[in-house]
Amino acid sequence: MVTVSDLETRLKTKYNSADDKIRVDDLSGGCGAKFLIAIGSNQFDGVSLLDRQRIVNDLIKDFMADIHAVQLKTWTLKQYDEKINTL
Repeated sequence: MVTVSDLETRLKTKYNSADDKIRVDDLSGGCGAKFLIAIGSNQFDGVSLLDRQRIVNDLIKDFMADIHAVQLKTWTLKQYDEKINTL
C-alpha cells in the first residue's frame, strides 16, 4: 500500500528547496488507492502543464501499480498560493 509519506518523500527528492510546497492527500479513505498531489515550485516557471505533469508522473511511476488514481496540480509558487485553498 502506498502512503502519503511515501509520495511526499519521493517528491521531496526533486522539490526540496525551502520555497517548494508539496501537499499530498489520500482521497481513498486511507487505503492508498487515490491521491491528490499539489506542488508549487519555481521549477515549473516556463514549463508547460503537460511537461510539469510528465515530470511528476515520472517521479512516482513505480508507485502507480498500487494506485488507482492520482489528481495532479502542478503549479508555480504564485499559482499554488492563489489556488491551494480552492482544493
